[in-house]
Amino acid sequence: MDIRKSTLSLLTALILSGAASAFGDDGYTFTPPPPLRVAQTGWNELGSIKISANPAFDSSKKLVVTVSSANGFTLKAGEASDGIAYLHATNKDDSSSAITFTFTADQVNAGISQLVGVIVNDFSKMADGIYTDEITYTAVVDDAITWNEVDISAVDTYEAQNGDLLTSTAGSSAHITVAAGATIKLKNATITSITDDYSHQWPGISCYDDATIILEGDNAVKGGYEDYPGIYVPENATLTIKGSG
Repeated sequence: MDIRKSTLSLLTALILSGAASAFGDDGYTFTPPPPLRVAQTGWNELGSIKISANPAFDSSKKLVVTVSSANGFTLKAGEASDGIAYLHATNKDDSSSAITFTFTADQVNAGISQLVGVIVNDFSKMADGIYTDEITYTAVVDDAITWNEVDISAVDTYEAQNGDLLTSTAGSSAHITVAAGATIKLKNATITSITDDYSHQWPGISCYDDATIILEGDNAVKGGYEDYPGIYVPENATLTIKGSG
């Protein structure tokens, strides 16, 4: 999780100050909008949320930036109960509060900028003073895929499709194949019950085309009869293995 804070103030006036950019744990760079003194009622452009990555951001992930406010998106002078409400938005015509931004891996890797600003309520009748608020930008890496959990201990054969999460409540002897181009996840999957006999002539997992396997938790895979491997990949295919499992 990467958190950046900005302070918004108004002089009957408003100022928004940003933090420096920093690398997230997953190799992305996250830069919030720079400091700003809000000059007028209505639309005030803050700048851009800037995201980039080096090395490449994981294609199975997405980056979600959320925006929160210390005063509930209201500029306040000290402990005063009244204040000046504002809307965090993406343009002057944005009538909804823009507080969640989702960036795909392609967008992060390409280097994306999201323009943001505030739409400030009329403050002409407010008492003189310095009205402030603190905006927090929080970036969190999340899975880009909605996983479909499959218990492989309950099947004999199964072709894993893109987005499948394979797990096993008991040891499995299933013959698992992976569909072409699919990204799947193994989570506490045990494919070790394939016995070394003539009736089990298959690998634990067969990837006949390009595929990606993400490992999570504790996993164990073995093949069947004689020299069948735990995972089989032919020469014309590429298997990418990721994760910490």
